Amino acid sequence: MSEDRRQAQATMFANRLAKNTTRLRAWLGREHIACYRLYDRDIPEIPLSVDVLGDAVVIADSRLRDQGTPEAEAWLQAMCDVVVAATGVTRAMIYIKQRRPMKDRRAAGAQYQKNEAEERWHLAREGGHGFWLNLTNYLDTGLFLDHRVTRGLVAQEAAGKSLLNLFCYTGAFSVHAAGQGAAKTLSIDMSNTYLEWAARNFKQNRMDLGAHRLHRADVLAWLASPGSEQFDVAIVDPPTFSNSKKMTQEFDVLRDHPTILRQVFTRMRPGGVVWFSTNHRQFQLLPALADEFAVVEMTAKTIPPDFVHSKPHKSYRLTQR
Repeated sequence: MSEDRRQAQATMFANRLAKNTTRLRAWLGREHIACYRLYDRDIPEIPLSVDVLGDAVVIADSRLRDQGTPEAEAWLQAMCDVVVAATGVTRAMIYIKQRRPMKDRRAAGAQYQKNEAEERWHLAREGGHGFWLNLTNYLDTGLFLDHRVTRGLVAQEAAGKSLLNLFCYTGAFSVHAAGQGAAKTLSIDMSNTYLEWAARNFKQNRMDLGAHRLHRADVLAWLASPGSEQFDVAIVDPPTFSNSKKMTQEFDVLRDHPTILRQVFTRMRPGGVVWFSTNHRQFQLLPALADEFAVVEMTAKTIPPDFVHSKPHKSYRLTQR
């Protein structure tokens, strides 16, 4: 890429960051939001996402070609300079993550593997709670920003009630629910790493790990096993696909979501509410489920203003008929 073209793209990028900053400023101030997506691959020639996380910024580089070449590195550095100027964050607090699409979506979880960079932990704030983010070792930091609204809605429904959090990741839904006064939460994931991370988030917010339990299990196997504990609210946010060796069977959200949702309702009290979300771009809820449950699609209400460009998830609220 020529120097002139690189500078032209840097100018376009700077203009878009300025436009997005202006568009989001009032909302960020009104909602007291410190962690948000400033840029979401808005311009095809600049396939980056820019997440502002308090006084840190994470840039995800989604270019499919020539990563690591001198020209590509020069381009990326030029874009970083634009981000520094637009956000006021120091260059030392900008972290770059390079995302590569899996050639085979059934490869063994390559997109989730830990890299060997030195750990950099960062305490971020959302909704009055503190969350520990890992800025270097994983593609994702530990807090999915597009679920900010969903976390708030689920927490409101769980106030004074019990929450079941399946595929809980680092426990953010449960932390929000506990903060809203949930009587108890049960967060299940098969990763010790994520459960330890969730425990750290609970401790950061001085929440009782007796009332707010963490359980390591294969969610599919746990749902299929006998259980007597019942819940008022559930959040189900599964991966698009998983064939982890820790699981008894592979999981595909398109194929398996009806089974999971039916099983979740066996763990719900009468009047229980199940929230379901997925980031699968082509996802369609099985129509037959609307005959079994009262289904309300919540996607439009749960996509926050900083994600209107990409629409990163679909979400649904289900209750028994």
